[in-house]
Amino acid sequence: MQFPDRGGPVNPPIPVPGLPWVPSYAWINTDKLNITQWRGYPVVIDVWNIQCPNCIKTLPWLRHVEERYAPQGLKFIGIHTPEFPEDHDVARVRAEIEALGIDTPVMMDNQYDYWRALGNRYWPTLYFVDRLGQIRYRKVGQLLKDSPEALETEKWIEELLSEPAINGSPEQAPSHKGESGDGCC
Repeated sequence: MQFPDRGGPVNPPIPVPGLPWVPSYAWINTDKLNITQWRGYPVVIDVWNIQCPNCIKTLPWLRHVEERYAPQGLKFIGIHTPEFPEDHDVARVRAEIEALGIDTPVMMDNQYDYWRALGNRYWPTLYFVDRLGQIRYRKVGQLLKDSPEALETEKWIEELLSEPAINGSPEQAPSHKGESGDGCC
């Protein structure tokens, strides 16, 4: 996949890759997900790591965005990709996610399958997916709440949310809590 180096519009948009199969224990705060379950919703994909300082600094902005836009239908998924050997430890990552107060779905990408599928190279990287399942924007690096970059990024979210719903009303798609799926696509 070819993306703008540090972020911005992805032109032309690129289909979001399906989530790889991972064991059920590698899903945190959810049952296995299939990204197509959220077709019809804009989605933020956060590729991050528990030991990445810039990832941690981005969490307050992500919480702000979730509080502001989730009621309008914006969905979130974290893709935890290890940087260090200890980052493969599911119990350690699960405990850190709990300590950080993260309650959105997180998939542990210990084999770097989704990292490679996205053509990712950095922590953190945020991908913004439209209702049709197309990656429309990408942001590399930390986002601090109320910074000019964060405000610009929120305009991308507002644009994605303002687009007409497809395949019925957004209320028909499942929430992230207690979902089940085959976790593969």
